[in-house]
This record gives sequence, C-alpha cells and structure tokens, in this order.
Amino acid sequence: MPEPVMFRRTSFDAFHPQPGQNGDLGEAPSFLLTSDDGTLVAEGVHEVIASSDVETLPEVLHQHFATKHGKAAETMVVGVLPFMRDAAPYLFSPNRVQHLKQTPHLGYTAKPTAHATGRCAIQEEPTREVYEDMVRRALVQMQASDALTKIVLSRTLRLHAEHRIDLRMVLRRLAEDPEASAFAVQIPAERSGLNHATEPVTLVGATPELLLEKTGRQFRSLPLAGSARRSSVPAQDHAAAEGLLRSEKDLREHSAVVDTMLERLAPFARNIQIDPEPILVSTATMWHLGTRLTGEVRTEAVSSVDLAVALHPTAAVCGNPREQAAAAIQELEPFGRGFFTGAVGWCNAAGDGRWMVTIRCAEIAGRDACLYAGAGIVAGSDPAAEAAETAAKFQTMLRALGIDEKGRIRDEAAA
Repeated sequence: MPEPVMFRRTSFDAFHPQPGQNGDLGEAPSFLLTSDDGTLVAEGVHEVIASSDVETLPEVLHQHFATKHGKAAETMVVGVLPFMRDAAPYLFSPNRVQHLKQTPHLGYTAKPTAHATGRCAIQEEPTREVYEDMVRRALVQMQASDALTKIVLSRTLRLHAEHRIDLRMVLRRLAEDPEASAFAVQIPAERSGLNHATEPVTLVGATPELLLEKTGRQFRSLPLAGSARRSSVPAQDHAAAEGLLRSEKDLREHSAVVDTMLERLAPFARNIQIDPEPILVSTATMWHLGTRLTGEVRTEAVSSVDLAVALHPTAAVCGNPREQAAAAIQELEPFGRGFFTGAVGWCNAAGDGRWMVTIRCAEIAGRDACLYAGAGIVAGSDPAAEAAETAAKFQTMLRALGIDEKGRIRDEAAA
C-alpha cells in the first residue's frame, strides 16, 4: 500500500509568543495557515481588497500590488475565496505578518482537555434522511442530462456549546494532524452561516487538499477525490485503504477531477507532470485518493491567484461541468455555502502564494458553530453511503471540539 503523503510536522509548543506578537491577540489571529515549511500568521486588517467577485480578483490584485511599495505586509494579501464564483472574496492586507518555522500554540502552555467546550446541542441541516433524498434527486438530474456527471452535495451541523468555544484549543487540536494544513481566518459575520452572530466569526479547519502553491515559475497541486473512513483497528484501516484504491466509482470520480484541472491549467502552464496512478492521502479520520500535479507557468506575470481562480471550484468540491453542477447545488442544498469549499491562502506582490481548499472546517463565534461536510455524487452513488461519508468528514471538527456526533463530551482527551 502506498505511503500517505506527509505535508508538515510542527509543534504548538515550539513557539512562545511575546507581548505585541500573536500572544495578545485574544482568541485567534486574523489569519493563520500551516504548511510543510512552517506557519504564516497575519495580524490586523490594514486594507480590505475590494473585489466584487472571484472572476475579477486577479485584475483587482494586480492593480492593488502595482500601488504598494512600502512595508512587507502591504505587499501580501491573505484571506479566503467563496465557493460561488460570482460572490465577493474576503482578502485583506494585514498590519503584520510572521512566517514561523513552527506552529504557534496561541497561548496554550498545556494540552487542552476534552471538557473545555462542554456538551453541545446539535441540529442537522439537512437531516441524514433529507440529505439522502437530495442525493437521489441529484442522481435523477444526472441521468436526465447528457453533460452533468457529478454534483457535490453538502450538509451542516449547527452547534450551541455549553461553554464558550476556545479557538486556540480548536486550532491546537487541528494542527496536531501532520497530514493536513490547519487554518483560521476571521470573516464578516454577514458572510457566514452564523450571520446573526454578535461576536467575531472565525472560519477554522484542517484541510488535506492543496489547490495550488506557486514559487517563482514553479507550481504544484494535490487534488483529492474519492474517500473512505479510517478505522482505529489496523486491519480494518488497511482494508479501507485497499478498497479505496480498487473502487471503480472512486477512481472514475478522481480521474474526472484531474482531467478538468489539467484542462483549466493549460492556458497558464507548461511541462505539467502528474502521478501515473492516484496515491493514498491520509488524515487522522479519512483516506483520500490524490494525484500530485507539478509544472511551471508560461510567463512570470501569472500569479498564484490567476491559477487558483482558474481552478476554483474544482470538480472535487463542486462537480462537472462546473456551471451546471453549481446551479444544481444552489437548487438542492438548503443553505448557502459561503466560504466552505472555497479556498484559503495568501499571495504576495511577486505572485507567489499558497491556496488550500476550505474543507473539514467550521465557522465559530462564541458558543456557536456551523460545521460543513460534503460528498461527491456520481452515477452509482448510494445515498446512505454518501450520507455516511459526510458523517465521517464531520469527525475532524467534532474531535477538535472534544465532542461526538451527538454533542456528548468524548471520553478520551484530544491529545
């Protein structure tokens, strides 16, 4: 069995913030993203980038950087792209930027306990039964269409906790998974699923999916599609991974995602190299099929945002074809995704940057949270199995909160 891809290994205990750095930021910094070479932490909002939609973002950023010749923070933007391409991104230039070789503990000097959040009241939106009906309706739509071959459908868990949710605790737990990139970004409440929140809303998660990273003229990507839940029993875990590698449905779904990404990269890139076969990518809770893509941009003028916008949203989180799948999602899902299945990351004036797909995430404000998870629906999908896949994907955030799917405190501490 192929070895899982390892993206980073860092420790919360290795960084001790000093006053005036991120030790006095309260619950969380304005932006945080871990990667295989450290953690980017941005503090404060110097200037919000005024872009009306994702489509026009590359030109807006080009004009923004053309006017900046001052501090380093002014020549970098950080933030998040929404799922819908006609919605506005939330990007900003920060007041201060730190690139840390280790992951900050955000004020924690001891490991968090499993009881910090307390019990939670959980409301499913939609319920499993309604979600399974959504899958059936999606299958009918695809069967009636000559072009529509995949629709990614998601659902949410809305939580109200016994105690105030400590974002530092959540981030620490998320960052302990070495195969995922932990992230946090404060977003406007009105742009979130917690749009009635009276406290700051933070989008937080641990995503295994690299949309795009560019350094100089080189770039890489790791699209994921096809998933299986991991087991704490080694033999069962091994069987789940082997089964995923042999799954005709998952391999077909994955191949379609890679094909669409190659098509969208073609106008910007050359010398693209891809894995001959999908590899296994693991997180603490899931197995995924992944394909590594590497290449170089055709001209130095192509930025990481140009590439990210061309790729986003991928067939892995939207469907295929993109426009038809997005329309079906808006019709079938009973909520707006906002920044879920968008992209979180950064770009500097040189065009370098890193963008991760915003999955395995939640929006958190005070004692409230909204968790998101989705599954790709293709011909042959089983509604009950797809609902079970979303339940498995919720585990990343439920474990970080120290609760199970019923909102009960987990017996074991999340070390």
